[in-house]
Formats: sequence, C-alpha cells, structure tokens
Amino acid sequence: MALFVTFVVEPYINYIMKKIHFHNLNSKFNIAIGISLIAVLLLSFLPVIESFIKPSKLRSIFFILNGIFYFRLILWRNRVAYNKKSIRIKINSFLSKLVEFKDVRSINYNDSFLTIVMFRRNTLNIDISGIDKTDVAKLEDLIKLRIQEPGNA
Repeated sequence: MALFVTFVVEPYINYIMKKIHFHNLNSKFNIAIGISLIAVLLLSFLPVIESFIKPSKLRSIFFILNGIFYFRLILWRNRVAYNKKSIRIKINSFLSKLVEFKDVRSINYNDSFLTIVMFRRNTLNIDISGIDKTDVAKLEDLIKLRIQEPGNA
C-alpha cells in the first residue's frame, strides 16, 4: 500500500497542484527587452530609417512585441511579480494585490491562507488552496528575505 501511495497517489497530487509563475522584474532579460523595445521605438523617429522601412511599420512592430512581452503576465492565473521594493501577487483571484516590503510587519502561513500583516493596512489574506506547497514556501521565503533586508526596515 505504501508503494501505491508513493508512486501513484503523490505524483498525481503534485500534478494537479497549481504552480506559481515567479517573475523577477529586475532580471537582466527584462532590462534587455525594455532597452531594445525603446531602441526600436526611437529608431522609428529617425529620418534615415525611412529609406529602409516605413516608420509606421517600425512603430507597429514595437507595439506588437511589447504586447506579446506583457501578455504573458495577464495569461498566467497564478503569478508573482517582484522587484527590490514591492511584490505583486495574483493567486486564485482575478485581481492582483500589491505589497510594499517596507509595509510588511510579519507573514503567517497555514494550509489554505497566506496572511501578510501590514503596518499601514490591517492584514492581507491570500487564498493558497490548491497551490503547490513548494511554490508557497518559495513565496514565503521571498517575502521574508526582502523584509529582513536593511534597506526595507
């Protein structure tokens, strides 16, 4: 029976658990994409470019690439986007919640809710039922690490 649980039930439970997509806004990839998109937009205003490609086509390429890049943030149902100062959490809901690390007093975690106690606001309860426990632990560690940094105190 223990082998059945180990090899059949646990992998199935891990398969049906929802994952959280973590998105670091300060990553080098995001910075490179942002700089290249701005460069494409600025190139469309140079008169020299008109002999190679129409500026309107270059601007439309900019907006299409920008839309594709940011569409993935809307596409993921469970996502966490963070940088040095704040974190935007969208888990099991349609709208996301913004939390600034300097406002976090403490964080508590139980089986179905992640509770973030704030200084300026009361508390923020996030429903984490059905979410993979390793992702929830990673989210909790991420918040705890950021609220303990000297710049956020």
